[in-house]
Amino acid sequence: MRNYRLSALMTIFCALLVSGCSGGPDPDKPFGMYLNGKQRKIKLGDPVGYIQELDAGYSYSYRYSIVFPRKFYVRDPMPRPGIIIEFDPADIESGQEIPFGTGGEHIIRVEYHPVGGHKMNQAILLTYSSRHSAGGGKIRFDVLEPQLGGRVKGTIIQSTLYGYYEDMETMEITEPPKPRKLELYNWSFDVTLERSIF
Repeated sequence: MRNYRLSALMTIFCALLVSGCSGGPDPDKPFGMYLNGKQRKIKLGDPVGYIQELDAGYSYSYRYSIVFPRKFYVRDPMPRPGIIIEFDPADIESGQEIPFGTGGEHIIRVEYHPVGGHKMNQAILLTYSSRHSAGGGKIRFDVLEPQLGGRVKGTIIQSTLYGYYEDMETMEITEPPKPRKLELYNWSFDVTLERSIF
């Protein structure tokens, strides 16, 4: 009887262990990242907010971005983007979930620039982007003060990014042999906007 109970408990334990490990992406996990359904762990620094003046001195057009820099380069005077969010604050309402990409607004773009996977000898870079035909997601801005020194706080609730190769000379885009689907969940940010160094 004792062996039976022990065997039953072990069976239940193993079932729970397997179901917990093979359930796929967890939409409630903070800073969740999954490549083709498998969890990825990357080292990124704290997010930074930027304003870039387009055609400096000649217009009032600005590009706004939030960057999670690659942690390896955090001490570099020019942090290399890991995850970057570009947005147009003129069309954003604070506190609202905003769909973007396929079937949603195009005032927001989310991209991931990995360290590896590039074809450097051919000047071809691998990029994951919500602008891909099947990409998109939802984002919310809780605080949005679009000026130098302003605060921007929010969360990428969910985003699907697809990988592609881009030739840095011709800007030609090609699809990888096998689809690369990157999913992000609950990437929160709280930054103060500063002048862009990119």
